[in-house]
Amino acid sequence: MKNLGVWIKAIALFILCLALSSTDKQVYTLLEQASAGVIGSILGGITAGISVIFGILAVINKGQKCSSFTSYLGSLEADLKLLVICLGATIFLPYLRNYDLPLMNYPKYELIPSKDKLFTAAELFAVVLSLNLIVEVISCMILVVKQSLKTED
Repeated sequence: MKNLGVWIKAIALFILCLALSSTDKQVYTLLEQASAGVIGSILGGITAGISVIFGILAVINKGQKCSSFTSYLGSLEADLKLLVICLGATIFLPYLRNYDLPLMNYPKYELIPSKDKLFTAAELFAVVLSLNLIVEVISCMILVVKQSLKTED
């Protein structure tokens, strides 16, 4: 049931992004130009911070077989994988917006959003999801450091 709540939140977030998305070329071009670089540089900084934390944990847990950090590290790993997927989405979605598959035509119905609006919503969704993941990774890193300070005392 926990996964159902996550899916419902993700769908609600995508619908919100769809409502806020625009078909204006200047708007989505600005989003496309800025998002991949920002998310990539933040991912690089987070990776550097995580490597420092792994170094600290390696020193603290040198003689122990089992660590109390396993759940934190599992959560951190999942968050980083999703963040890399979001980075890939922000890089490849602008390409896919302009690339038309010859065998697939995008449907043009009144209730279906236009192709530009749908791709802008997907890009917004990737950016918002990335921001949520960045907050989660940073809080997980802080929890690991707090936990390591507790075990050291």
